[in-house]
Amino acid sequence: MPTHNTDIAAAFDELADLLEIKGENPFRIRAYRSAARTIGDLGEDVQAKVEKGEDLTQIAGIGKDLAAKIGQMVITGRIAYLEELRQEMPAGLMDMLRLPGLGPSGSRYCTTISTSRVWSNWRPRPRRGKSRN
Repeated sequence: MPTHNTDIAAAFDELADLLEIKGENPFRIRAYRSAARTIGDLGEDVQAKVEKGEDLTQIAGIGKDLAAKIGQMVITGRIAYLEELRQEMPAGLMDMLRLPGLGPSGSRYCTTISTSRVWSNWRPRPRRGKSRN
């Protein structure tokens, strides 16, 4: 199955989102986002580079770790680390990421709130004054 640059870029963006939700190192998150932009904007087919055995670390912003993940995605069609992160996340979180304006930080906040005892004990305050009905 062919792996396009846009597929790799999307996987790296998702990795960055999941790492941000976990509260991981911001420099690592930035590296994945930067790599996603670089691969997405690259004029050359990354799959062809991998199949030719070219050194992907020659691409600006791609180190050994990212090059290995790119190779893994081209060869297997998936990134094992991304699969692991997906398994660690609560159900429904990936759907929340797709909501416009929510993003990784908002998703992280929502999952933190939804799993706390404070949220489970929340009750609406009684209305005071006239009803607008």
